[in-house]
Parts: sequence; structure tokens; C-alpha cells
Amino acid sequence: GTGPVHYGVCSNYLNEITDGEPLYVFVRR
Repeated sequence: GTGPVHYGVCSNYLNEITDGEPLYVFVRR
């Protein structure tokens, strides 16, 4: 879960999920 700092909430939930899979989720948003 090492994402951009400006993605506060996103980074938080990304930490709980596998690092890599959820990346494309918020990217496509």
C-alpha cells in the first residue's frame, strides 16, 4: 500500500487490499 499521499482515503483502503490489483481500480476512475 504505497500510493500517492494526495490519495489519502484511497491509499488507506489500498493498504488493506493486495498492493497492485486495486491500482487499476482508482486509475480507471
